[in-house]
Amino acid sequence: MPAKFDACRKAGGKIRTVKPKEGVYIPVCYLNGKSYRGEVHHNQKASAGDGGSPVAAAIHKGMKK
Repeated sequence: MPAKFDACRKAGGKIRTVKPKEGVYIPVCYLNGKSYRGEVHHNQKASAGDGGSPVAAAIHKGMKK
């Protein structure tokens, strides 16, 4: 994460998540009327068989019975 974002987080800033478009999110820290952007993250698909979590795949498979 950027240094200013980390400093804001450590100082007790409020973290909010901004979703500018489908599949992307950006954490933003707000402190003393200023905002500090974090790194852009991309969502992973969690459904079975597409590279998601093996635990989620097992749960999904068990629900089909």
